[in-house]
Amino acid sequence: MRALVVLCALVCSQLLSPSSRAGDDAAPGSVQAFAEALATAVRARAEAEGWHGGVRLLLDDSRGVDLPKARATLLPRVRKALKGLYAADGPLKARLALSEEGGKLWAVVVVDGPGLDGPSTIVVSASVDRELSSALGAVSKLTQGRFLLERKGLLPLTPSCAVLDAALVDVDGDPALELAVLSRCGVEAFHVDGAQMERVAGPLALPEKRWPRVALGWLVAVGSPGERTHTLWAATSAGHSVVVDVRPSAKDAVREAPAERVPLRSVATRDGPLALHWRFGSPLLSLPLISAGGVDVTVPGLPPRLRDLVRFPVGDSWIFVAEDGSLMARNDAGVVEPLAPERCGDRILLVDIDADAEPELLTTSASAPGEPDQLVLRRLGPGLSSSTVLLKSPLSGGSIVGVAYGHVDFDIRLDVLVLEELASGDVQVWRLEHAP
Repeated sequence: MRALVVLCALVCSQLLSPSSRAGDDAAPGSVQAFAEALATAVRARAEAEGWHGGVRLLLDDSRGVDLPKARATLLPRVRKALKGLYAADGPLKARLALSEEGGKLWAVVVVDGPGLDGPSTIVVSASVDRELSSALGAVSKLTQGRFLLERKGLLPLTPSCAVLDAALVDVDGDPALELAVLSRCGVEAFHVDGAQMERVAGPLALPEKRWPRVALGWLVAVGSPGERTHTLWAATSAGHSVVVDVRPSAKDAVREAPAERVPLRSVATRDGPLALHWRFGSPLLSLPLISAGGVDVTVPGLPPRLRDLVRFPVGDSWIFVAEDGSLMARNDAGVVEPLAPERCGDRILLVDIDADAEPELLTTSASAPGEPDQLVLRRLGPGLSSSTVLLKSPLSGGSIVGVAYGHVDFDIRLDVLVLEELASGDVQVWRLEHAP
């Protein structure tokens, strides 16, 4: 009888012990597994890059995921799994963005802060099952896509030349375009498809002029839409307006262009880029629109002064940055509506980066003095009545001084190049691409 009691006690203790409760020996649930996988990836990156100090983890963006649910369910698990690495007041900031794409849940963590050369990106994914769907509200949306930023390297620029703008141009006649840069020293071009960027043209000096306090520039390829060209129109707030031929064999490489005009970066006709009037030393441009042949183009609904202007490829719709930095759209019916509640910078581009026949809008965000610029990619709503942020990044914390798009390699995808001026004065080149 005593042996039976002892045996019963042993069995009962095993049944009630924490190590043998149902589910403890099984694999963790998918939410916990996803949190642990993400924490493991962050810890591995921290060890590889030698991060110093704690990391603040913030969940500040989501697509196809219920953000409040994710903050309540996933975020505490990731913080706990990070163990000694997470600190609410740590010097490093980790921004976590979640998105559901094609039946997978993606987590993208961008870490930046003191001691890092630039933002460090960690990506983890998992298939969406019933638990993830219930816990995070993840719903499959096959139309969503991901966009990745790749650091290409520093431009080998002429020393002490402040970059003003950038464009893509054909220097050597092969399928890959070269990156042309306008600075206070002139125009030079670089081959960017490779391990290192090398200068292939210039610098071609601008005529001597007195620069105003605010140095601005506009650089646009001259030609009809889609045409591969070796000529550029460069204009500056100092009053330069020249056409530049970047071919090594060009005899008259720099010649005068129409004075007091600024070419638009994303608007061209068969005759070449449209232009606006400029005011000396001012970032504001003034109507009317002027064609390459000198003919005024009337577009009802546009303000008399604006910072930048692009034309939607279908219909008679226009997107512009108003004088106060508001991002606005004028649709086919002539109705003007805001595209975003926040202010925008003075650079906007329309580019179909994911090849879905619907162009995305690339903008720079307005930043307070001393704050880094942010690159913002937006999906436009029906009728240009709204926009949705697809990607937002401060890059390395510098100032965005140029954005251009085209084919810089030999594949069929469009490449978007972003030039960022760092605190050191160096210019970092980034490539933005769609990763299906």
